[in-house]
Amino acid sequence: MKSIALVVALFIALAGPVLAEAARLEPVDQASQDPSFAAFRTKLLEAAKRRDADYVLSIVDPKITNGFGGQDGIANFRKQWKPDSPGSPLYDTLVRLLSLGGTWSDVDGRKEFCAPYVFSAFPQDRDAFTNVVVIMDGASLLARPNSSAPAVARLSYDILEIDPMKSIPVKGSPGRYSWYRAKRADGKAGFVQARYVRSPIDYRAYFAKEGGQWKMRVLVAGD
Repeated sequence: MKSIALVVALFIALAGPVLAEAARLEPVDQASQDPSFAAFRTKLLEAAKRRDADYVLSIVDPKITNGFGGQDGIANFRKQWKPDSPGSPLYDTLVRLLSLGGTWSDVDGRKEFCAPYVFSAFPQDRDAFTNVVVIMDGASLLARPNSSAPAVARLSYDILEIDPMKSIPVKGSPGRYSWYRAKRADGKAGFVQARYVRSPIDYRAYFAKEGGQWKMRVLVAGD
């Protein structure tokens, strides 16, 4: 029995660092599996960067899902996003999510692309509400919410557990943070700038072909 216990203890000791290292989400982008979609995404990304309302609206599915409360359809999409307004958040939202890759899935026999990968490839055994994903290699986990604070750890696509009560909110923007109090899988804790991470329940979009043309059929956040 003692020998078995020693083997188990040795396994745990060896597996611990491996499990901690596994708490990462490397970028995934499967768009190139369909060249027609890859070309479409490039065109949409360029249109979003130049805030081209006409083009963006032309690729929105008339029955687009805008949320979880039944407020669907392009009329509600216009009401929610105000794409003709110079200050519309639609374009920055699209640029961010389209720039972060994504994955394919089969929905009722139809191929769909979901972006970004932070949502579509997020591990199901982790809580999407209490974890964020570092979206770059080389971010720092700092001792204090200050860019000049000493680094606690170097981050590379880590999945971090966050503590909203100790995070630093953006003034006048409920639910948004400038810094997250976060903990890595190995237990190291500190602060990370919000611009270096993304929540898996932030905005995501689904795209599918309708009548031979790619359409954005979903643009939602939350769960």
